[in-house]
Amino acid sequence: MGRAVVRISVIATLAVLIGIFYSNVTRQARWVEVPVDSDWFIFLRQAQLFQQRGPIGGFDTGIRDDNTRYVIEKAKSLHLMVTPWGHDYKSKTDHLSLVSPPGTGLLLSFFSPGKQERSVFVACSAFILLFLAAFVITARSWMQSAAAGLLGVFSYAAMYRFVHDWSVVPSIAVTTLAGYAPSFCLLRQKIAPASLLLGIVIGMGADFRLGNLFLAFGVAAGLGVIFIQGARVAAILASASFVLGLAVGCAPMLLANAFNSGNPLVTTYGAPNTQAWHFDPHVFVGGLQFYVQNGTVLALIIIPAVALAALALARRQLNLAGAAPAGLRRGELALHHGLPRLLRHSASLLSGSRRGLRVVDGGFSVHPRG
Repeated sequence: MGRAVVRISVIATLAVLIGIFYSNVTRQARWVEVPVDSDWFIFLRQAQLFQQRGPIGGFDTGIRDDNTRYVIEKAKSLHLMVTPWGHDYKSKTDHLSLVSPPGTGLLLSFFSPGKQERSVFVACSAFILLFLAAFVITARSWMQSAAAGLLGVFSYAAMYRFVHDWSVVPSIAVTTLAGYAPSFCLLRQKIAPASLLLGIVIGMGADFRLGNLFLAFGVAAGLGVIFIQGARVAAILASASFVLGLAVGCAPMLLANAFNSGNPLVTTYGAPNTQAWHFDPHVFVGGLQFYVQNGTVLALIIIPAVALAALALARRQLNLAGAAPAGLRRGELALHHGLPRLLRHSASLLSGSRRGLRVVDGGFSVHPRG
């Protein structure tokens, strides 16, 4: 009976994911790519530069023709600067350069003009489908397949809702990868490789949208908890691995900054897009109001949270009733019992503790290695 339920849940989850994938892709195929705002123009121009100048030369977005130089010099003499759409003037390089990170344009450059955005949408949707399908097919309980299915459903919903913000689509694919990929390492009690992988993936996300870099705060908080709990060596090694991975993942953005701003740590965003660091409660409250008042965005946050909470409650009730899935393999402990506990025990192992894990009635306990 248990295996039959799992098989049914796997088939149903795959059917739902494939159905939503097909629906999104067919609707997206009817849209026409026209740069109606500055972001679209920036991404298409960046893609064109990569196609014209190659994978390295495309990071340099400076405009250097004689007419542009004439305008720049005259504007400097008048102590003003007029910039074309999507560009900003950087005094250190003395160039007019594109302002957005290069990741979206780099991704668009792999496809032919006129169907670049649609191709990226299909590629990212297919990536999510294949990536989550691997977890669904290998699920050992219906809750595992249901959780992966929920993530896929709401990832596709978010992609379709924000499809006109081209950098959001690859960002969702990257965050899906960030959520699941490190579990391969954590399941083998390897916290440092998991942190390295997380750093690379989050760094890649920053190449599409600079705000994705804030995902690093969640990882930093988790590593801080491990450090406070006493696994200091493991936390330090994992932190170093995470920072290294973050630098590797951010390499395209750092290279673009170096070309266009003269400093890899200084973005190409200009005065209209930036402001001095400060905390404004009105801005904070306004941001919360956006999520509360926007029904679609609010639903994309609340519904999966409630659904995952319901799955967690159902799992707890099954465990209390002694109905934990039989035959749970050691490599699936994190998905069944929660990554925080496995993360904590992995940290203790890596920090030199002589304790290990032992499967007990579908769960695990800590025991001396002997």
